[in-house]
Amino acid sequence: MSESRGHTFGLVRRNAQFRSQLGAIAISQTGDWIYGVASVVFVYEETHSAAWVGAMIMARQLAYMFLSAVAGAFADRYDRRRWLITINLALAAVVGVFAGVAFSHGPVLAAVVLAFVASSIASGYHPAMFAVLPEIVNEAELAPANAVLSSVEQVSVMVGPAIGALLVKVSSPGVAMLVDVATFVV
Repeated sequence: MSESRGHTFGLVRRNAQFRSQLGAIAISQTGDWIYGVASVVFVYEETHSAAWVGAMIMARQLAYMFLSAVAGAFADRYDRRRWLITINLALAAVVGVFAGVAFSHGPVLAAVVLAFVASSIASGYHPAMFAVLPEIVNEAELAPANAVLSSVEQVSVMVGPAIGALLVKVSSPGVAMLVDVATFVV
């Protein structure tokens, strides 16, 4: 077990491309969870309706459910690095518009539509992210690389909502969404 752990952390130390991808994923995933909290808070503050919050969450999940396979096919057809950059820049634009809706106390229906559009775009992220792994690590390192990526994602699931809640508490959902925009650009 200790030897396996050493191999896993050695991979992170040895492989600059993997470290870069790991950092990008940590930042992006944390931002996604910040946005998740901010979007729910915005919709709830505007409507005080659990039904509207549920509609927004359902719109996001439907986008992932129906588009992930199609997005995975695109990830296989195009340069994955460019695909990931394109996804992040498109998400920065859509979440930036969502932040504008939040700052202006715009229509909640626009928030639901923007959440669907953002999730539609984001559905291509995971297939491309995991598909690029064999390009940057050798076959023997693939399992440890997946383990490290999964661990980073799990940490982001804990850290992102905490940061999102803090940002919403001390500022607003719009500010929290702008932080997410910054994570996409990074």
